Amino acid sequence: MSKRKTLLLDHPDGPWSGFLREFLEETYAVLDCFHDGGQARNAFQRGGYDLTLFNPSFLSLAWGQALEARRMTHPGFRVFAVGPSVSGQNFRFDASFPEPLPMEDFQRQILKCVVLPEKIRVLIVDDEPEIGVMVRDFLERRVNPSFEVSHEPDGLAGLERLSKDLPDVLILDVKMPRMDGREVYRETRKRGLEVPTIIFFDAISGEEMTEIRKYGRPAVVEKGAPQSALPELMELVKKMAFFA
Repeated sequence: MSKRKTLLLDHPDGPWSGFLREFLEETYAVLDCFHDGGQARNAFQRGGYDLTLFNPSFLSLAWGQALEARRMTHPGFRVFAVGPSVSGQNFRFDASFPEPLPMEDFQRQILKCVVLPEKIRVLIVDDEPEIGVMVRDFLERRVNPSFEVSHEPDGLAGLERLSKDLPDVLILDVKMPRMDGREVYRETRKRGLEVPTIIFFDAISGEEMTEIRKYGRPAVVEKGAPQSALPELMELVKKMAFFA
């Protein structure tokens, strides 16, 4: 799996390192954090980064030239300002965040700026057929990106499907016959099947969540009133697909 690489350059006491680690912990993205401009630029020149989040106070002529050169050769490359703006700068950031936002608002703004895949392949593993139909109907009506949705009715069938064909994103129920979601997630990790995973659940105990998190940090969405959960689920699918 090709993983997105993100570079952060901020002051040591800035809030963005912790914020971005939390934002990306559900994904397979690589985050490199720097507090020294020279070290960051050396890494940038070697690193093939997809996103750079940059405190404007570090911006120099050399940095501006390096960022613009990357833009010219990689149209999907994005540069975001994190921290207060600096008067007199004329560099064009793709978006500016003077301070961290609520996580969902930050996610929404980032996803508006990046180039998403044209199509996102989603596998739902859930023993409730109506959930598979509902999510498929909601997602497959969308465009830019479009979604291709498959459904498996239990954990064992889902794991067999994953072993043959990895989707871009897995939506996984917990309580299922034959093999539950905890076992499926554990097996994907043991087998090295790196698929971004969203746990989509009705009810889950703290003990069950602790067990799942022994093996990784999947995203979590509560079904609740399913129709109200679907927009959140879709945005999370896009985030997981992009950063993987």
